[in-house]
Amino acid sequence: MSPERELPSDGNVTARYYNYGTYNLSNQYGRHWLFNNQTGGAVVRLCTGYNGVNCGAPFGPGWYAVDLGPINSIVVSAQ
Repeated sequence: MSPERELPSDGNVTARYYNYGTYNLSNQYGRHWLFNNQTGGAVVRLCTGYNGVNCGAPFGPGWYAVDLGPINSIVVSAQ
């Protein structure tokens, strides 16, 4: 993920997730770019609760502008 006001590049990525799992966020606020470049049907879900609770719809491969204000965790999983 990287801040939305900046074009995503290696220099401004704020978080990377390489494996399936649940990741709690810390100090991530405002609009960011979410890029799912996972292969094999992996999806990303943004959750308002910690530990993957109250998750929204899955994001497949691609770029998305998301507001991380209400988001407290991210789940990377198979569809």
